[in-house]
Amino acid sequence: FSRSISTAGSALTRTLMINLQLDEQQAENYKQNYGLKPMADNPEVANLLQQVVNVIADEMHKTLRFYETRNEGEKIEQIMLTGGTAQMPGLAEYFGNRMGMNTQVMDVFAAIKPKEGRPVEADKGAMFAITTGLSLRG
Repeated sequence: FSRSISTAGSALTRTLMINLQLDEQQAENYKQNYGLKPMADNPEVANLLQQVVNVIADEMHKTLRFYETRNEGEKIEQIMLTGGTAQMPGLAEYFGNRMGMNTQVMDVFAAIKPKEGRPVEADKGAMFAITTGLSLRG
């Protein structure tokens, strides 16, 4: 079972831009380098990002409830995060705590061994989840 939630990394970046008066590059750097990990000199970054992430978590709760009511006796036990923002520091841990279940960043290349060339870096796998899935469909 999978679901795509339209609130994404760009919403997190916009939140930082608007509330902290940052340009897009500064906001993106804060998001990628600090994310939900509180910064000693600017704890507001994590607080602002949490507000947007909570919207996503609320949608995930609704999705889980929907699935479990439609599939009696089945329970989702793990959340796999994908996309570029899945790598944001503290995101998987925050979701895991908020949702009360194991949450990991998906590495779609973990089981794929390239015939030649260098493999894609493990921390980049989440960014290619949709592309990889579509290419494997044929």
